[in-house]
Amino acid sequence: MLGIQLYEFTHDLTQTWRAGELQKLSGNADDNGTKYDLRLTRGATDYSGAVNGKPVTLPIEAFPN
Repeated sequence: MLGIQLYEFTHDLTQTWRAGELQKLSGNADDNGTKYDLRLTRGATDYSGAVNGKPVTLPIEAFPN
């Protein structure tokens, strides 16, 4: 190893789980310089939220217990 950094990924996420099911997820990630602001909330049939301010919807199966 030459001590050269080729790639970096960091994240700071907060998850709220109840009865083995993800209820909320929020936080920030940096994927090698590409920044993400993440927000998700569980609904009756799916997760809704935003990634960098753009709306996103995911199926309940996206986060297995």
